[in-house]
Amino acid sequence: MRVAPPLFSEALRPSLFRKSFLPFFSLALQTNPAKVTLPFEFRWEDTDALLDNPSFYVLSPSKGVVPPSSKMDISLEFTPTELAVFKRFLVCSFPSLPYGEETRKMTVDATAVRPICHFDLPPSDYRDRREQTNLPALDPKIQVVEIVSVGIGVKNTKRFFVLNPSSSDLDFEWEPLSSDSAPHSLKADAGGLASSHACRDRVASARCASPGAGTPRTGFLPPVEGVRCVNLRGRIAAGRKTEVVLEFLPNKQKTQERLWKFCIPSRKLEQLFLFVGRVKEPHVALDCSSVCFNPVLLGGKVEEVVNIHNREDIPLSFAFSR
Repeated sequence: MRVAPPLFSEALRPSLFRKSFLPFFSLALQTNPAKVTLPFEFRWEDTDALLDNPSFYVLSPSKGVVPPSSKMDISLEFTPTELAVFKRFLVCSFPSLPYGEETRKMTVDATAVRPICHFDLPPSDYRDRREQTNLPALDPKIQVVEIVSVGIGVKNTKRFFVLNPSSSDLDFEWEPLSSDSAPHSLKADAGGLASSHACRDRVASARCASPGAGTPRTGFLPPVEGVRCVNLRGRIAAGRKTEVVLEFLPNKQKTQERLWKFCIPSRKLEQLFLFVGRVKEPHVALDCSSVCFNPVLLGGKVEEVVNIHNREDIPLSFAFSR
């Protein structure tokens, strides 16, 4: 019984901090006349052939059984948190094979790229929802920050952190872009936004957009008057993070958006953001749609109770009008 060895080397593509890359490889049983199962188990070794347990590699499953005349997919996830030497040896042992054929070894190596800044933002599906409308597609280099308000006339606050993983302090600035000062690289063309020229350094786990000449901007919804950045300037200490606070005070029930630019003047780096303000109807309901009073004598008094259910996470005020 022979087992086909896996790839001798697995070179993973570069991954940014706090990002993961998930490749797959297979264990394939080439010939198995006896039609028996094949147990296996993985272990890691460093460059000195010593046992190791690297936290930046996650193997699943790390052990198991390959069915007869079949194969099993093994996932290898790479999630770096610091710069390091990522070269390791992945050894797969097969206890049921004869001596000399009971192990297979492959080299695993990867590269991590440290960003200048990391924006700790949850993923947003606004880009996909936007493409379903008549608006042009967004440049993929633009970061999207969406603020949802329950009703109008209510101030909403959104907070997120900007992490500085470098060894020096960074001064930053936020600048709102008007329709006359938007970069030329964001001008809508042929139903989409042209890609901006990418610079070598990375900002916020993405390539930064190079500034261009000011030209009128098209293809965007009207600016959000009620959205503002509270801390327009600040400093991020080396290895630390700072909080960015946005406020949204809508005065009409309509999705609005505006471009902002995050700048690090000392590095001459910029990252474009699209701040989106969206208003949704509060999830409030009455337990009945009408009230019918039974007959009552003149001068009498009858009461009926109507319950209002607030299914939102925040308290809501209300008032009745005749």
